[in-house]
Amino acid sequence: MARLILSRLLLMFMAMFVVMTAMFFGIRLGGTDPAIAIQGSYATAESVALLSESLGLDKPLWQQYVMYMTGLLRGDLGVSLQNGRPVLQQILQVLPNTFDLTFWGMVIGVVVGVPLGFISAIKRNTMWDQIIRVCTLASISMPPFIIAYLLLIVFAITFRMFPVNGGGDLDDLSSRASHLFLPAMALGLAVAAYIARLTRTSVLEIMSRDFIRTARAKGLSEYRVMSRHVLKLAWVGIVTLIGIYSAVSIGGSVAIELVFGRPGVGRLVIGAISQGDFTVIQGAIIFYAAFVSIVNMIVDVTYTFLDPRIRYT
Repeated sequence: MARLILSRLLLMFMAMFVVMTAMFFGIRLGGTDPAIAIQGSYATAESVALLSESLGLDKPLWQQYVMYMTGLLRGDLGVSLQNGRPVLQQILQVLPNTFDLTFWGMVIGVVVGVPLGFISAIKRNTMWDQIIRVCTLASISMPPFIIAYLLLIVFAITFRMFPVNGGGDLDDLSSRASHLFLPAMALGLAVAAYIARLTRTSVLEIMSRDFIRTARAKGLSEYRVMSRHVLKLAWVGIVTLIGIYSAVSIGGSVAIELVFGRPGVGRLVIGAISQGDFTVIQGAIIFYAAFVSIVNMIVDVTYTFLDPRIRYT
């Protein structure tokens, strides 16, 4: 297990190195001069030159790259080109909101999606199966921000059960939870539809295998067959989807943050892109890459517990 974790950590650092390098050169070779983006199209050549010198943008690209990577090793993501505040400080300030939204959205997706998919499979071609399939198809057909708008209109504006916008007070649990419920539900329902459909397919495929028929022929109860064999193996595919959608969800949370006016890394990146603040963009992408890499490592480790036949070399 230790060897597996070490190998995945090594892969994670290599992947992040590639992401950071590609991002650095991609932004600087993109044709946009950050100094002009900051000062606007009416800036003089002298003021642009002075700003470029103060930001180190007049140095050769390789020197900028060495300075950038050296700063990262020290945990320095630089300062915002717009407000001069440390990028790390700005990201850490809004990161709890994004983490809350992504984590609880996935929890809702699993708690709702897995039972629905399981019921749909064991009740195949019945009325329950048809209802669940129609509901999941309808949820998949709607983007998460449409679901967010519907929840906002019904529960926040019409019935006034939850706050309309904002992220709440992070130090106040009730305020934090009330501001989080609808955004997490919007994200979770979208994820639940995919998990339910995958769970149904996985359970049906496993139930058709020979060892399941053998287990039933030996007299095992249906409960033991389902819990010890079918559902346990189905979790392998479900965990894979959770890993993939964790990465998708943190990107999809941007639209939901905008709908509910929640502070978060997504809104920070949108603002940075519109202002040409590439240091903030770089910092946010590093956090995204680290999050996705860590989730994938957890998924790989989880596989070995769910199915002992899976071994990594």
